[in-house]
Amino acid sequence: MIDHLSDDDGVGFKTALLAYQAGVDEWPTVNAPDSAAIVAELETRLADLDHEIADIEAKQGEHTWGKVKGSIDRLLNLQKDVALATRTSEQLTTLHDALVAQATLVSGKIREKVQSLLDTLQAPMNDIYKEIQGADAKPIRLELPGEEDTNQQRMQLVIDFADNRQSVAPAGYLSDSQIHSVALALRLAAIKKFNSAAPVIALDDVVTSYDADHRRAIGALLAKMFTDCQIILATHDERFFNHLKDQLAAKDWQFTRIIGLDPAYGPRFADHKVTDEMIADRWAKGESAANEMRQAEEEWLLGIARGFGVNIRIRQLEKAYSYERAELAAAIGGFLGDLKLTPADVPGVNNRFITSLIKGDIENFGSHFQDAPYGNGSIGDEQTRWDEFKAFRQQFECVCGRTKYQRPFGLNKPVCAHDKCETQFAFRPPVADATAAEAAVT
Repeated sequence: MIDHLSDDDGVGFKTALLAYQAGVDEWPTVNAPDSAAIVAELETRLADLDHEIADIEAKQGEHTWGKVKGSIDRLLNLQKDVALATRTSEQLTTLHDALVAQATLVSGKIREKVQSLLDTLQAPMNDIYKEIQGADAKPIRLELPGEEDTNQQRMQLVIDFADNRQSVAPAGYLSDSQIHSVALALRLAAIKKFNSAAPVIALDDVVTSYDADHRRAIGALLAKMFTDCQIILATHDERFFNHLKDQLAAKDWQFTRIIGLDPAYGPRFADHKVTDEMIADRWAKGESAANEMRQAEEEWLLGIARGFGVNIRIRQLEKAYSYERAELAAAIGGFLGDLKLTPADVPGVNNRFITSLIKGDIENFGSHFQDAPYGNGSIGDEQTRWDEFKAFRQQFECVCGRTKYQRPFGLNKPVCAHDKCETQFAFRPPVADATAAEAAVT
């Protein structure tokens, strides 16, 4: 307070304060100075000061010194934030420019690799495409979009239709089957080029948009260019299925017709075979296996008829496997009779199956299982009958042990379908089954 008072304040308050301070400094060696007057004057002056401050603030409004100082402090802090943001922006700009340069370099290298890949596939793709669409089909080019196109996740197809129609998109000119042919050709070319370690091709209904000629071309293509691949082909097209069966070698291809899906057993096949184990399992359960035996013998007759190439009426497509036992027996019996080939009787049984086959007529299947015409059969009768059939079936085995035959065009006798054997068919001597012989004696 003393430092802020003038020397000529008129009332001598500064002098009084100095004296009071001197008295305080000497205390307690002397009595303490009287403070009442000093305190009263200080209170008066502080009240006047507060009044003047309030009056000044009222006149200044928002422009007080404290508020101005606060604004200045905020501006100084904001200046620091701006400087920090400026430095950060400069650093981010530098980083962005570096990343753009890096991305441009990487993108350029990717484009080079992808275009090189497309160039590698272009020739084989066009070879496959022409196999499907014909030798006059215009070649297709595979190109990436221009550099200005930021979408690098696609490629474009272009085709030269004429001198004045160069590098045009084929979508408006090619049919759906041609577009599908391009896609199929590209996929097959990539598999052939890059899948040498696992050459597996799965084709699912790839002929739905093709006419008959192009479907045959696809079948020929697979047999011609992809013999070193494992091919799994599924189709709903009955004619295409039968065309493949006629044109593709049975020794290299396996054909299966799925006629339905069973929740308990999975897919049901039209050419599903009843095995010896299935029949034995029925007997082990104490159940009759007559139906299974009938089906197994019909399946075996059909297989022999197909392998021998016997003369038999062609079935309708929707009933491709519905041959009757009578016509199969007649066809096989007539074929064997023309070749002067007669199977030997199986020792120890009545050989009714062989007799019916030689005569070319149908046997009364149920008569094998009872002595009286209308009696009830037994599992023992079924087993005797089945042993006869198995012994008879063994006579059709080749010397190499295989049981599949084929009759190439121009040959009278069928030959073993195993390419390393190809022995002409001849009956093997029957081997009497011990179970059959014991049952006959009993």
